[in-house]
Amino acid sequence: CVPIEDPKTGDSHLVSAWSDVYLPILGMLTVAAEPLAATQIQSLADIPAAGTEVFATLDRLRQFLDEVSGCYRFYHGTLPEFLSDPATGNDPQTRNLYQEPLRWHRRICRSYRRIVGGWSSANWEALDDYGRRHLSAHLFAASRPAKFDELFDAYAGGFLGAKHRVASSPADLHDDWRIILDAAREIADFARFVHYGYQISSQYSEVAHLLSRNVSA
Repeated sequence: CVPIEDPKTGDSHLVSAWSDVYLPILGMLTVAAEPLAATQIQSLADIPAAGTEVFATLDRLRQFLDEVSGCYRFYHGTLPEFLSDPATGNDPQTRNLYQEPLRWHRRICRSYRRIVGGWSSANWEALDDYGRRHLSAHLFAASRPAKFDELFDAYAGGFLGAKHRVASSPADLHDDWRIILDAAREIADFARFVHYGYQISSQYSEVAHLLSRNVSA
């Protein structure tokens, strides 16, 4: 067990090191799209233990990890495959290692929703670089069972517009456009497919116009 302190009351109590620290770290690294810093893991996984305990746990897991510029990932792609394989959860000898991807995609989305203050009135400037790059993919995976409601809510709340304002080029939004169109296509939402398809067409038409002006000049 590890101690945690209630930020409101200052009271301390113990939580399970395995279920409240180790498993969330493994879960985050199983679904992460790129290496994560210890502070990101703690925030996105909503780990209640102190940051020093998260660092200490990562150190104990070091034999399974690569550290890249202070960020962590599994040293080999077979590890997240093993941890997220339903067969791992069905095997009595390994079931306590199993990481259901949906659970951790949802945890990441819940944390980002908290960080930005909700999708409908989001402060998108509070989003970190990882969130800007990969929130769409996590929302797609997390909200798929509910017909992508949360993905559409985030987009309606201005996620794409906020990302476009800080993007270095339209190509930075390519994956986001693909994800939203895939979601609309998968649930046969023709109205949304046309709506976002028109936005994509308008964006690239604007870029083509600017390029042609620069060339002619």
